[in-house]
Amino acid sequence: ILMKNTSDNSQQSNIDFKGRTHLLSNILQLSQDAIVLIHPEGKIIEYNPAIYTLFNLHEDVEIENLNLLDFLHDDDKIKMESDVEYVLKNGSLTNCQYRIKTDNKGIHTFIEVAYNQISNLDNNQNFIALFARDVTKRMIDENALQKAKEKAEQADRLKTAFLANTSHEIRTPIN
Repeated sequence: ILMKNTSDNSQQSNIDFKGRTHLLSNILQLSQDAIVLIHPEGKIIEYNPAIYTLFNLHEDVEIENLNLLDFLHDDDKIKMESDVEYVLKNGSLTNCQYRIKTDNKGIHTFIEVAYNQISNLDNNQNFIALFARDVTKRMIDENALQKAKEKAEQADRLKTAFLANTSHEIRTPIN
């Protein structure tokens, strides 16, 4: 749409900015992936509602100012700290996998995380945008597929050995 004068153009521009901001906000709120802004030490600053599902939390829990490491399995905390250091030096990192702390049943939830460094132009401070999703089902399926592959390979080796043995027996005359 062409504008008639500059005042109309700036007004249209303002509407576009507000409309786009509203649309972007809706996208963030509706995303099934957790989108989290953290301080380099891991403190959660901003987040979308998907974080409650990912970490199996009630919506009444106040997440802001908690440390993201508090939600991870103890064995994965050092790895996440190392990954965050890498992001601060290099700008981004993808395909990081961690386990979330479990309930008493010992069932782990696996998450896959992508990081991007974000700089605040006002005070020259760095933050990290974290995008996380539950990949537990995929991990279980991959594990089952690997076990099925190993079982098929073992069956193939047994079949080959059986055929070799049978072939030898057929060729050897009976005395």
